[in-house]
Amino acid sequence: CGGGSGGAASGGTGGGTSNPCGETARKQWVLNVAREWYLFPDLLPAAADIAAYPRAEELLDALTATARAQGKDRFFSYLTTKSAEDSLLGEGQFVGFGFRSRTDTGNRPFVLDVFEGSPAATAGLQRGDEVIAVDQGSGFVPVAQSLADGSTTFTDLLGAADAGVQRGLRVLRNGQTLEMQLSKRTVTIDPVPDSFGTRVLPVNGTTGVGYLNLRSYISTADPQLRTAFQAFRAQDVRDFIIDLRYNGGGLVSTAELIDNLLGGDRTSAD
Repeated sequence: CGGGSGGAASGGTGGGTSNPCGETARKQWVLNVAREWYLFPDLLPAAADIAAYPRAEELLDALTATARAQGKDRFFSYLTTKSAEDSLLGEGQFVGFGFRSRTDTGNRPFVLDVFEGSPAATAGLQRGDEVIAVDQGSGFVPVAQSLADGSTTFTDLLGAADAGVQRGLRVLRNGQTLEMQLSKRTVTIDPVPDSFGTRVLPVNGTTGVGYLNLRSYISTADPQLRTAFQAFRAQDVRDFIIDLRYNGGGLVSTAELIDNLLGGDRTSAD
């Protein structure tokens, strides 16, 4: 904020501002970055009046609407803050309910993962649950109804990433309907879960296959990865499965560490 080549301080063609951290500057920055870096530039609107959008988040939604409608931008374009990003990548912490989900083409959100010790875990939410209704404070509303016109996402229904935000969830599990109340707070991700993060799977013709589940490329994963591969090496494991199914990305340095650990003692002559 307030510098760099992104255009936030200049105000650009969308209207100037003397506050480099104000909303007009944020919106202009979003527009500039989208024009220069967006993966689907041909799907951006030819013209965009940033004054028509109260907040930068709403402008981003408008810019990416076509790509999202075509299923190309699956809401991987979002705004965050430097402090939130540093907290996530450096400490594995974020403010939320503590679960990951995926919404299918029928507007049905399913829980993919629940972080240990999180509000979601405490409330009893489980992987595989389908969220069928959300109570934002005025009673439960079916998710299918809330998402019907495409202008709202499941993330929108869950509210801002602020501590104390409360939601009621009605979920479907094995044919049974359950209700639970959750309140957002700081959640710490265990990048390689203790309960299911590593295994040595017996496979004929091998010394075993090392399985490792990595939730996120964050710095707190580094010591866990080293410990896991030390254990694999002690058992002479040579084949590996790295499970990244729900990994949201993160630090290149952690990805490089995995590459190095997989290389083991190999050299270019091996």
